[in-house]
Amino acid sequence: MKIKTEKSVLIYTSSLYIKYSKNKYEFSLPLGEALFDQISKKNYQFFWFFREGSRLYNFQKKTYHTPFLTKVYSLLIKIDNLNRILNYKFSTTKQIGKFLFRGFFERLFWKLILNFIRPKIIIGTEPSQELCIVARKKNIEVIDLEHGLRDDAYYFNKLYRYTNKGYPNYLFYSDIKDSLILEKILPKYVRNIESGYLDLIYYEKEILNAIKFYQNDKRTILYASTYKIRGSKKPHDLPIDLIKIIQKSKLNLIIRLHPKLAQSESIFINSINYLKNQLKKNNCPFNSQKISFTNPYKNSLWKDLSNANGLVSLNSSSYRYAKRFGIPVLIHSNEMNIYDKKNHPKGLYGFSNDLDYEECESFINLCLNNNKLSFSKAKKLVFLEKQKMLRALEVIEI
Repeated sequence: MKIKTEKSVLIYTSSLYIKYSKNKYEFSLPLGEALFDQISKKNYQFFWFFREGSRLYNFQKKTYHTPFLTKVYSLLIKIDNLNRILNYKFSTTKQIGKFLFRGFFERLFWKLILNFIRPKIIIGTEPSQELCIVARKKNIEVIDLEHGLRDDAYYFNKLYRYTNKGYPNYLFYSDIKDSLILEKILPKYVRNIESGYLDLIYYEKEILNAIKFYQNDKRTILYASTYKIRGSKKPHDLPIDLIKIIQKSKLNLIIRLHPKLAQSESIFINSINYLKNQLKKNNCPFNSQKISFTNPYKNSLWKDLSNANGLVSLNSSSYRYAKRFGIPVLIHSNEMNIYDKKNHPKGLYGFSNDLDYEECESFINLCLNNNKLSFSKAKKLVFLEKQKMLRALEVIEI
């Protein structure tokens, strides 16, 4: 029996972005869950697909596993890559290449999947361009959910984009001003839509409870770390000079690990030890009463920000979330990679490197004079984001 097209949705994401529920056998995607809740009211079925590299946790066996379809998908991507290399290096394969075009096996995979599920729409985080190509041919619209500031690196990199036919139909933006960064790159069929901060809506109860029951009057700075380079399991070096100034100012420090540095308890502990060793090597004493670490899979970024008077980070999501809360931000990196070096126009994404003493002092003073997010302001912000989300749903007509 075939599934009715108008009543199914395919969700394409990485296991990196999911959150397990308290009963441990269900998961959600905070980046889109508020949207899914609205769509589910219209009796849509949801089908989940996890991209290559995804690993789900089995709480019963206490091990990670890769879903079967993800394994097949990953294998086909590797075959496609091999086919591309052979066609490039050996002229004898040119004739085969006319039939086995770039992305052939992945497109075949998506044709089979979409023929079976027959979704009305596809919603995901950086949906594969081969998936987007197949979906467009079948008149199935694709939405890309924002999970960090978009620019022409990685997913929108021209080296990855060998055709302009593989973009999502819609790019959902928390703040539509951020879409200016890609306005000269995107083909005309792509539409930018302001959807609001969907995960802020999702974490509403957690944020309000954190403010009501756990927020304290201690002046605190949140440092949101990230990894050194794409694929690395090590965090960026800590801004030691800044941390020493923070300690002298009698401010507390919360160090939040990036999700890639906390994908398991052992990786999380290793990351903490790595950062503690940095403090020790730089004669910066670790005081558990003044410095604490948070796990991104246990505390949402919004929750950590609700207990902070300031933020230090090079993480684009952290930067923009903090600005939404009205929290002073200092973007800092000792080892900026290509993505971080982008100096975006309109002040959309700023950073500072090789900080001087005066710059640090100025930031510290802002934090000392800034009040933490209030309960009433948090409720108002969530309400405003919900209105943006509802307007976005009207545009896609689902």
